[in-house]
Amino acid sequence: IRAFDNRFLDRALGEHLAQGMTNPVVDTLEMARRLFPDARRHTLEQMAAHLGVPTVQTHRAGDDVRLTARVYHRLLAEARAHRAREALPQALPLVALGMLDAAAPMVDELAALLNAARRVVHRVPRQPWLDRLVAHLDEDLQWRAMGLAARLRDMPLPPDPGDATWEMWRARLLAHVDRYLTAGGVPTLAGLLDYEALRTAVDDFDPDLDAVTLMTLHNAKGTEFPVVFVIGLEEGNLPLWTTRDDEFARNEERRVFYVGMTRARDRLYLTSVIDRKDGFRRALSPFVLELDRAGIERYQVSRKGRVMPVRE
Repeated sequence: IRAFDNRFLDRALGEHLAQGMTNPVVDTLEMARRLFPDARRHTLEQMAAHLGVPTVQTHRAGDDVRLTARVYHRLLAEARAHRAREALPQALPLVALGMLDAAAPMVDELAALLNAARRVVHRVPRQPWLDRLVAHLDEDLQWRAMGLAARLRDMPLPPDPGDATWEMWRARLLAHVDRYLTAGGVPTLAGLLDYEALRTAVDDFDPDLDAVTLMTLHNAKGTEFPVVFVIGLEEGNLPLWTTRDDEFARNEERRVFYVGMTRARDRLYLTSVIDRKDGFRRALSPFVLELDRAGIERYQVSRKGRVMPVRE
């Protein structure tokens, strides 16, 4: 029941029974969103289909109430299953301590449970349930429990093919983070995701590689090169045509152009195309025209490849 509907129910109760609605309220929509965050929609019909609840008629008050009740009970069952899955990692160390204390033979299912518990304590050092158990034991039992817990933590993990895969992906993730921070990115998850969404294979710079490195202006931040070429400096490319009536976007394009220019340590080359093969002429980027002409050498390349200085 959503809060929007509650106001109508509360008013009706006041009119007919002279009392408000004081019973606890559960929002099935919020429950569905929490339990199934990846679902595209969380309507009553969608959740009923997802949970296997049969529907006969919807958008009729009585039928919707009965359908909501059935969906609610299925959501409760799903919530209990979620809690059980979340409790398992905390319960495993307790199970393992009992097995070690009883000197149970480590075979089959018992060995699997012990290995799982060892992985839990290795990856999650703090175990609230285990700490709570030790705190409530008598002093002599506390020492024994703490010794068993230390024994469990000191046990080496058995080799597992999944560990090698995990380490590979972990190393790749850290490499992405390191590249993003080296490029001057803001240390936030949103910034990292935006950077990776724009980054392409040509944006990786290896200073020891004897080759030309191509990259987008957006990904040039934080890097520096002896010589930089910025290409495509025509109206419509930089800035884009779509920014003609958007001053904020145009200023952002200007800032990106500035970032690209400041990546050059020794020499900077700005290039543009005037005559295209399709017969259309392109105007020079207004950002170039805004630059101070002092200290800028201008050259023009003919169709035959001749490079000629341009006189002001």
